[in-house]
Amino acid sequence: YFIFTHNKKQLVNIKLIRNDMNVIADSIQEPSMLNYLEQYNLGNKYFISGRYVEAMKLLEMVDFSQLSNNQKAHLMKIHAEALFNLGNYSRIVNILTENKAYNLDDELLFLLGMSSIELGNKKIALYAFNDIIENHPNSEYQNISKLQVRVLKR
Repeated sequence: YFIFTHNKKQLVNIKLIRNDMNVIADSIQEPSMLNYLEQYNLGNKYFISGRYVEAMKLLEMVDFSQLSNNQKAHLMKIHAEALFNLGNYSRIVNILTENKAYNLDDELLFLLGMSSIELGNKKIALYAFNDIIENHPNSEYQNISKLQVRVLKR
């Protein structure tokens, strides 16, 4: 059972991940008893296997201040992507617009733009797509951002 993950384009053995998660889940009674790194790692495994609700529960427990900058960026991405996959667009917009201390990369800007479209908020969507166009010239989201801007300006 191999799948391509959305953000890394790599093969993942889902059967091994599920077995690993089941062992971890069986060995703990309460996720809050895990330390921040165990919550982060298990949340990431849930995300990779498509178990977005479980992933979000764990990822929202993680002490953000304890993570490295790379872990913070990764946590924000998988949290936002899990929310998007669950259709919780307003939560994505709130998280990504309220977190001023973090510079959004092209992937998070794209999720912000698409979520804003789903909510009918053209202003935020245009901001996100224009930011990709202006500040991320080599982004894989460049062309679709240009198309979205054209559609939104109609």
